[in-house]
Amino acid sequence: MEHKLSSIDDINKYYKNLYIEPYWLEESLGFNIIKEITLIFHDLHNLYPDVVIKEIGDCYSYDKITNQVCINNLNKAIEDVDLLDVYGSDESSKIKTREFLIGELSEYRNKIITKEFDQNGNKYYDLGYCAIYYAKEQKIIFNQASLEDYRENIVHEFGHAVAYQYDLNKNEKIQEIYENLKNYEVILNVSIYANKNIYEFIAEVFTQHYYYNRRNDIIQKVMDVIQEKAKASKAMGYHLIEFYRKLKR
Repeated sequence: MEHKLSSIDDINKYYKNLYIEPYWLEESLGFNIIKEITLIFHDLHNLYPDVVIKEIGDCYSYDKITNQVCINNLNKAIEDVDLLDVYGSDESSKIKTREFLIGELSEYRNKIITKEFDQNGNKYYDLGYCAIYYAKEQKIIFNQASLEDYRENIVHEFGHAVAYQYDLNKNEKIQEIYENLKNYEVILNVSIYANKNIYEFIAEVFTQHYYYNRRNDIIQKVMDVIQEKAKASKAMGYHLIEFYRKLKR
């Protein structure tokens, strides 16, 4: 796998072949970091091939790429005579529509996005996370302005994706394990951050197991449930699991 990723284009192609939309610009995290994230993702995806991720990237690249998409779409709309006809057949309506689109285009072109500040002038650092998993959109986004251990981050956020797809926060066995542990037991056996809530507890167990190769009774019990769910999911197929998960909400 590693030898196949010799450029950002190779990395983007890898994700697109998995029907994942990538948002990576080499100027943001740099090729080597993006490659390392991708190799770890590849290993996790092989272990949990039914866990769906629809988008992956970093904040800066995501904003730059989506802004450019808007510019391209507006350029196309301005040049598209048929599209202008939709807004009115008379010449006056066409002129007004064109002027509106040109104004929108100018607005997007004038947006300034840097690795420190987004298009609204807000600091990326102030977002308060190194990486995040958006459950509804099924996407993983890194924060280039406050990146710490990106290797650990990708494992942790993938753990959130696994937990979300398998509804692990509602699993009775995991709930019982979590609720019966005292705070110091969670800290000693998993991590400080695992104390935050059951969602972070599961993601941290996943991280401790796969990233730190840590083994203890608590981690093993939770991982047994996760791996059991993974086997069931592979047997049933993702679409049935997704349907079942929606019914259970």
